[in-house]
Amino acid sequence: MVERLTDDELKDVQEFYERPVPLSSRQASISLFAVFMGMVFLWSNILPGGQAGAGLTFWQGVGAIIAAMAVYGVIAILQGTMSQRTGLSFGLNCRYLYGHVGTYAVNILSVIVILGWFAVTASFLGDLMRVMWGFNYYLTSSVAALIFIVVAYLGYKPIAWVAYIVGTFAVIFSVLIFTRGVTDFGGWEAVIAQPVVDPVPFGAAVLAMVGAFAHGVTTTTQNFTRFGDTQKGVAVASGIPWTIGIGFMFFIGVVAVRITGNPDIMYLGEAVGLVTVGALLLVAMTFTTLDTTVYSASLDLSAASMMKRTNAVILCGAVALILTNLRAVDYVIHLLLATGLIWPPVAASMIAHFWILHKGEYVDPKYIIPGKLPAEQQIQMRPWPYSSLIALVGGFGLALLSMQGDWFIPPPAIGFISAFVLQLVLTPLFNEKIEVPAETKEA
Repeated sequence: MVERLTDDELKDVQEFYERPVPLSSRQASISLFAVFMGMVFLWSNILPGGQAGAGLTFWQGVGAIIAAMAVYGVIAILQGTMSQRTGLSFGLNCRYLYGHVGTYAVNILSVIVILGWFAVTASFLGDLMRVMWGFNYYLTSSVAALIFIVVAYLGYKPIAWVAYIVGTFAVIFSVLIFTRGVTDFGGWEAVIAQPVVDPVPFGAAVLAMVGAFAHGVTTTTQNFTRFGDTQKGVAVASGIPWTIGIGFMFFIGVVAVRITGNPDIMYLGEAVGLVTVGALLLVAMTFTTLDTTVYSASLDLSAASMMKRTNAVILCGAVALILTNLRAVDYVIHLLLATGLIWPPVAASMIAHFWILHKGEYVDPKYIIPGKLPAEQQIQMRPWPYSSLIALVGGFGLALLSMQGDWFIPPPAIGFISAFVLQLVLTPLFNEKIEVPAETKEA
């Protein structure tokens, strides 16, 4: 039976931070598609493509993009359909895997990463507007950050509308500048013929690409697909942006650095006489991503603390503003490397735990209560189950170890595979599988 909302609930902006999204509040998959396309069309996704374009041959760079797309696609589709089935945010789904203590730790880490990423991007926007139009960095970046925070406060629907309008502009003009750049440079033969100028290992190039949004595909995907109306629609709406969409952004970087010596699309726009359009495009890309990051951070913080989502937005926004004014953009490479190592193991553990060990089902929604698992399940779970703790640390450790040499499998894939296998083996070994309550089975 479809749950009906009261008038007060319909007007609320808490966005079901403590319980499953009811069927009556599910959204059409096209809005999810718009949100995710807007998310992946971001300037920072071009940068690791530029590293591959300068450090690998053209076709090696294409291979690195395909490897990164494969990692993103698997995580996006399986994580997305997981939340569509449970109706729960990333943070609430974590409770079944990481227990009470583990959920708190993972979600607080997620909030830290998100706010760092928000500050990096907002401070980049402030720098851009200072260079292009002479605006004050601190005023511009702070005002822009406040706009994103307000949109996040209002919730899913305003974010979707921003993605429809601004995201469409970003996609169209990205394609325009890209194609003009290749044509003016002399065509594909000229682009492919450019030599390697700053060699980089293949695995390191893939790691940088996966690091660009490893956190977002693991956490933010779930925080939006819980609103999905159908599982098939969610698979398409998340799968295409997180493979073709983000792959195209990486490809822009590969090509741009070969044409201009710089992966930044603004430089590519300048090379084809569209410098102002390139700058506006970077602004547009920022608008379709930062509102989703604050929104996602608020849900993760709510899952850890059971704080109301709107209060969490305000707290997260205040921290993000401080980090923005500390010029977090100067630390973007460090953030990319860290996220590329940490989050694939998290995604792998969740996928193994939900889809294989629990056959795509946790418990009936009526057994989910704010802040903790039901008593009959708590007795089965340690504060941080050994299996998920070892899988997370083991996956991260092996991915980090693989960076010491040029392994055939890139570090993010090693972390993902290691955590996946460890979770499958250790959960039954420690007897930490969650059983559906008997009365739910009978119903």
